Amino acid sequence: MTKNTTRGFTMIELMTATAVAATLASAAVPSMSNMVARHTLSATVTDFMMAVDLGRSEAITSGSRVVLAPKAGRDWSTGWTLYRDLNDNGQLDANEPIVREFNRPDRRVQFAAHGVVDTAVMSFEETGLARRAGSNGLMLGRLNMVLDGHARTICFGAARVRVVADQLTCT
Repeated sequence: MTKNTTRGFTMIELMTATAVAATLASAAVPSMSNMVARHTLSATVTDFMMAVDLGRSEAITSGSRVVLAPKAGRDWSTGWTLYRDLNDNGQLDANEPIVREFNRPDRRVQFAAHGVVDTAVMSFEETGLARRAGSNGLMLGRLNMVLDGHARTICFGAARVRVVADQLTCT
């Protein structure tokens, strides 16, 4: 007498395993997209803060004004440029060297500037303090970055720049 030694899964076992896997995957997708949004927003804030730190450092080492400005008008979502502003007019002139250009961040990140940040470029004086180009006025205000319900606010104060998580104010 021969014994049947074929092994495998029945159709019911396969369907049950597939249903369990689909349930687990559907529970993980919202959590994963939430994590990706937070990471994308954090990466954008890190790039911006790196530009601020690099601008301060360059101003101190070069002994000249360095400006951080949006690539296009007042729209920070287009990316930003860091350049040495030799005549302190807040505009990139032909003879002024570009320190670094930062690429456009993820298109889903929304930017909103408030206060002086909305109307003036950020200029770092020779001591590294953030000022308004051409005036030495304080750079007071905030820049909000929002993605999928997550917010980061970059606050510009008299002597420092800081990041506030998950709120749109600098309190």
